Amino acid sequence: MDQHLIVSLNINHLHYKLLSRINAEKNLKNKNKMGYYIDKTSKGTILPACDKADYLILDGAKEVKAEFQPNLVCIVENGFFDAAGYAYSKNEFDQFNDPNDNRPKRWLIYPLAGKLSGYNKEK
Repeated sequence: MDQHLIVSLNINHLHYKLLSRINAEKNLKNKNKMGYYIDKTSKGTILPACDKADYLILDGAKEVKAEFQPNLVCIVENGFFDAAGYAYSKNEFDQFNDPNDNRPKRWLIYPLAGKLSGYNKEK
């Protein structure tokens, strides 16, 4: 693999981790959970960095319009990786659906979203 690509991937990963840490600290001050994310399928298969929506569809999810409803998952395409966030509330949906956030997104209904994101364990 090209050394420049490896360095770029590492820098992007570190940047993501730093932003995640900053956001987590802000949310702790506000006593909010940062969010719930899905990293594996119902069979325990780890989702790849990209194309998470396609893997979740193969695992029983259905693509839908961006409207809040139960078991809603937002796939945010971040370039080098996707994030599969569980929109467990209207407020969480509104954060994912921020009109100022221009990252590509796909919306899925996934009956196992609460369980596989860890949300049901905490509630």
